[in-house]
Amino acid sequence: MFSTAVLMAAIVIVAKALGLLRDILVANAYGMQSAAQAYEIASRLPIMIFDFVIGGVVSAAFIPIFSELLVKRSEKDAMRFANSYVNLIFVLTATMALLGILFSDSLVRFLAPEASSEVLSLASYLSKIMFPMIVFTGLAFSFVGILQSLGEFRIPALISLVSNSIMVAYLFFLNSFFGIVGLAVAMLLGWASQALVQVPKLRSLGYRYSPVFDFASPEIKRSLKSALPILIGTWTQPICSLINTRYASGLDNAGELCEEAVFGVYADEVDIPLGECRFDLIALVFAHQTVVDKYARELIANCLCHERRSNRGVHAAREREQRLAGADLFTDRSDGILPVVCHGPVAVCLADAI
Repeated sequence: MFSTAVLMAAIVIVAKALGLLRDILVANAYGMQSAAQAYEIASRLPIMIFDFVIGGVVSAAFIPIFSELLVKRSEKDAMRFANSYVNLIFVLTATMALLGILFSDSLVRFLAPEASSEVLSLASYLSKIMFPMIVFTGLAFSFVGILQSLGEFRIPALISLVSNSIMVAYLFFLNSFFGIVGLAVAMLLGWASQALVQVPKLRSLGYRYSPVFDFASPEIKRSLKSALPILIGTWTQPICSLINTRYASGLDNAGELCEEAVFGVYADEVDIPLGECRFDLIALVFAHQTVVDKYARELIANCLCHERRSNRGVHAAREREQRLAGADLFTDRSDGILPVVCHGPVAVCLADAI
């Protein structure tokens, strides 16, 4: 488990280093031109809306329930829940993307009220290209939840590396031909790759998509209920991004714009890796705790069966003592094992550790 966590952290750091290189190349190619401002506004808009409505809780709300179904019920039930969850996320994100495209002009003006009409017009056009990435982001996070629940952590850790590689490759080789519009398309393809790169591994682990829309199932309701408090806890970053973007849209001084860019790089490329590592490590702990719970159940059951076999024929008083001992054992198990698997403060402990 420790070696997996180290590998995941290393991959995230490399991916974010590529992200920093991407931002440097964008700044070098477009500087303080109106195209750069429009791209910055347009690229932040879909991500900000996704973070407000769904955010990083897609995997966090999915993994505990999916893992529980794998252990307590059957793989068939777990996969049925997974398909219902994936379809629910698809419906939500497709609706968000469609509304974003339809109301892109108003959303762009709200995000950057002080920007020039030229910047707003270009930002609205670019955002229409990039809004579908909300769908790919939702699917990618859903696939991450399935893979991590099945014990696969390397592919989910690689997805940002793949998307940033696409962006860097575009900026090196194709930007001079297709310009800022091509950059928006490259960003969309980068986000699409985050979902697509996980499909082969999903199939090899037995996942098969099916159009299941059981949105009223108890498992879906539990996942939605658990997602709300986690989502509220993640609103700090999109709120700060909204404030920063609205403020920066009214800056004309080059020095102030550079200062905002520096703080933007810090927020996007330094703080986010810690957040991503945190979510990945939480998922790793959830998956391993489910396995621990499974084997703890088997161990207790085996011990009780063995004790019953070895003590057949004893007198009634002895049998009553064994029953009391069994009751105490289940009481201890309830106090010691289940809360570790089911309680919420695990995330808080990991955040404090990081």
